[in-house]
Amino acid sequence: MLKTRKKLELSGDIQINPRIHSESIVVSPCGFEHFIGADLFKFKIYAEENNMHVIGVCSKNYVPHYSLFCDEIVLTKGAQNFYGGISTNGFRGGANIARGRFRNVERGHFRQVFSGLATEKVIQRYQRRKVHILESAYDKFQSLNLPSNRIICEIKPGRTAWSGGWVREEMKFLNLPMVEGIDYEFQRKLLKITGPENYMATQILASKYLNWQYICIGGSALLFSVIPAKSILLAEQSIKESDKEIVAGLSPIECWPACFNVKKDLFEDCFQKDIIMNAFKEMSVVDVNFEITLIKGF
Repeated sequence: MLKTRKKLELSGDIQINPRIHSESIVVSPCGFEHFIGADLFKFKIYAEENNMHVIGVCSKNYVPHYSLFCDEIVLTKGAQNFYGGISTNGFRGGANIARGRFRNVERGHFRQVFSGLATEKVIQRYQRRKVHILESAYDKFQSLNLPSNRIICEIKPGRTAWSGGWVREEMKFLNLPMVEGIDYEFQRKLLKITGPENYMATQILASKYLNWQYICIGGSALLFSVIPAKSILLAEQSIKESDKEIVAGLSPIECWPACFNVKKDLFEDCFQKDIIMNAFKEMSVVDVNFEITLIKGF
């Protein structure tokens, strides 16, 4: 039975990989916003090379994301927040799971330990990502009548130098017919029909089967640098050069997605109608190269 240092509302365990290491470490990144992207791939390789069994703690919605860097997932219930202030995945505080030593993979010394891993290792290892999706989430996606061939804007609001407020205005000005979600209205309606527990799986599956492509400014760019989905542009203030290399190395086509650090890189020229349309056309003819494993019983 799972022991905890304080009461948590848990809802089950998911085995991603069989246990082959005796040492366990517990992680819970992105419980509160997103502060790590492609370094999660480096973390997983580091854990394997150092004989660590990785246990992640998250809500059902984050299972596809966590399945890329965890061997086991402890599901927890909790309030989630999307598109309304600070984003949460329903859980903070992996240190309270008495199942292994807690490691903060987002900040602090431990991240420095693995973040210097060669990007070539990541690109070679994750060329074909294996993502786990709850069977119930897959069934929900299959039951929905969703539009195809869309560009979804996951753009952080605000008008600071590193937010995407001006990008929202540019996208509105371009008035492209396939663009959705500039003001999050599309996403909020989608959340209502998918339920929060199936939302990320729907984003991934819609990209693969319905040709949804994403423009992400803010923390969503870090998330979409990890999960397998078609992205046109990823921009965030903490994106590193190694993140850019990994995103480019895992992309099915050259040049896209464009990846930027919004505090250092000039990327205003990307927001021209012909550039976005050409990117959309190029991404439309490639497949999202990943393998789906359905998790039954959830």
